Order: sequence, then structure tokens, then C-alpha cells
Amino acid sequence: MDKLSAIIAFIKVAETGSFTGAADKLNLPKARISQRIKDLEGELNVRLFERSTRAVRITAAGDEYLKECRTLLNHLSLVESNLKGDKNALSGKLTIDALSPFLRWVIAPFINEFMLRYPDIQLNLKSSDCLVNLLQENVDLVIRGGILEDSSLIVRPLCLVPFQLYASPWVAQFLSDKRELSELENQKLISWFPDDETELRWLLHKQTDSQQIRSKFHIFVSDQDVALKIASAGKGICPGMFLAADSYVKRGELVPVLTDWTLAPRQVSILYPSKTHLPNKVKVFIDWMSEAVKRVDFTQKHL
Repeated sequence: MDKLSAIIAFIKVAETGSFTGAADKLNLPKARISQRIKDLEGELNVRLFERSTRAVRITAAGDEYLKECRTLLNHLSLVESNLKGDKNALSGKLTIDALSPFLRWVIAPFINEFMLRYPDIQLNLKSSDCLVNLLQENVDLVIRGGILEDSSLIVRPLCLVPFQLYASPWVAQFLSDKRELSELENQKLISWFPDDETELRWLLHKQTDSQQIRSKFHIFVSDQDVALKIASAGKGICPGMFLAADSYVKRGELVPVLTDWTLAPRQVSILYPSKTHLPNKVKVFIDWMSEAVKRVDFTQKHL
């Protein structure tokens, strides 16, 4: 039995004083209204109406039940109204979980603009690399990089981020573009790419040539900035995005190496659960983020 439908039928019978009147109001066959009332009485084990050939009269138990049902439907209507208001409102908390370097170098420089435009939205910014469960973690959307598989989320690409290889000047002096790229496997390598934790696999390109570098004896660090810091201390060769490595290069702590070769750029995407019932505060952030990334020059390269 659909109890909500039965309750609505019960209220209409009580209001109109007849099964026929309730059927007309709900645009349903009279027999269906009668069956719903019968099912409801059977569920409650209480007689809600006294029936005769001329009239339908509500019982004392039915009258008491009618008051509670009206209260219940009014409360349900209020909850639905509030939910619709929350969906349309440009206010309240907005929780975003983003890649830490993307949060630091792309979102942070422009976020004040978003806050000024939408002052009633309270931002809650988190950083991680794992694909969180949006419902369990109470997150509105996530920003992730790389190939995203086995996800039920909507994926909206934001940008392509290229990477170069960097090392300290001391390590760099032992490398040259004339050296066979395969010799990289004998060097100390540092990676922060999530899929390199168990085994490092870098696909590098040079014009029409491509080579894959593999290593199981590399240093893995889950944060790009920390990985670049370790590389600047002379501990190995590390990939980095231009924005993250630029301050190290300017201080002379890192230099680009094997500059004829480039790592395949990684797609950065914004992920969210649904297009149909997406709150307006989430929509405006997605649109703002899509515009903000256009102002970042990801093609810059250290020579």
C-alpha cells in the first residue's frame, strides 16, 4: 500500500463527504479511492468512515486521525519548500575538495573574487588526492587530475596541465639531453602522481618519439610541493607544473632537465553528483572555476 496516497485520499473523502467527490478532486476512479480507504483502515485496524447508501460520515477515530494527517502533510510541504529554497539559494556552506597544488596555485589566487561576488556562500576548502565519497564526506564537489575511472559522478574537464622534469643544479650537471632517456631508470626519481605509489611509470614524449620510464625504487610523496622540495635538496629528479616549480627555479634551487622531453599533460576535472538537482551555489562555483582557469597560462615552460 502506498500510505501517502491513501492518506491523501482519506483527507479528500473527509473534506468532500463522499467517495465520488474525492475521486473527482483527485481525478481517480471511485473504486480506487474506496480501495485506498479500505487498505488504510485495514492497516490501522480502525474504521475511519461510517458508510451508508446516502452519505459517508467520519468516525471519532477518523476525525482524530484527520488532524494528525493534516499536520503531517503541512510539515512535509514546509520541508519541501525549505529544500527547494536551499537548492536555489546562493548562500550557505559550500565544501570543495581539490588537489592541493591546484588549490594552492590556481584556486587561491582568484578565490577572493568569488567571495566578493557571492558573499553569502561560506567556502570550506579541503585538499586531497583520493576520490572521496561526496555523500559520506559531506562534500559538494571535487577537483581531480588524471584518468577518472569507475566513477558515478558527472565529470567536467577544466584544463590540461603539462609537466617538466626538475632536479637540483648538482644533480642536473650529470644529465644532458644527449644521454639515453632509459638511463633515467638508474637515477633517483621522485614522484607525487597517485598512480605511481607502487610503481613509477612516466610516459615521456619528444616530437614523434615516446618512451616509458619505470621504477619500483623511487621516492613517493603525496604532495607535489613536498616532492619538489626534496628534489631541491639534491635527492632526485621530480616532475612539476610550472606554477609549482617556478619559485624554486627563480631561487636557483631547481633547474629543468631533459627539456626536449615532456610528460603527457594531465586532465584536471571538476566532479559532482548530478546535473538535475544541483544547488545553485554549486552551479555558480563550477561556472566561476571554468572561467578562472582560462586566465592561467598552463603553457609556460622553463628553458
